[in-house]
Amino acid sequence: MLEELGQGFARRDPSISITGLRLSFIQTHDTYISELRATWSDPALNSFTLWAYVDARDVASVCRLALEHTTPRFEALNIAAADTLMRELTLTWCTLPTRGSGGWPMTSRDPCPSLTAAGPPRSWAGPPQYSWEQVLTPK
Repeated sequence: MLEELGQGFARRDPSISITGLRLSFIQTHDTYISELRATWSDPALNSFTLWAYVDARDVASVCRLALEHTTPRFEALNIAAADTLMRELTLTWCTLPTRGSGGWPMTSRDPCPSLTAAGPPRSWAGPPQYSWEQVLTPK
């Protein structure tokens, strides 16, 4: 559902609960290694998402929680892992030139590890549980 439409429904019916999920680049256990190899060899490959991703298991969990969430209002959440596909801080990569660009201007000293910092807190959804590091270094 488009976010504006969801906001409109929530305004017209204050008893309704609508959640918009802004899903990042979804990865599964089987896609991590190939995607990491490609991204690490060419960082510009996923720079358009600032190397954000989300594990499919976290997506399944937050979808279930969104369906169970009944607080009446409209809410849009950015769903991304707590880290990025890169081993380095995002700030490090944002200052480097990219295809067709001289890099992004930095307006903050915050390294912003992923897009999770760009949205409202995921209080009812909880923090992401999975990372590519768990796949590469299983316990």
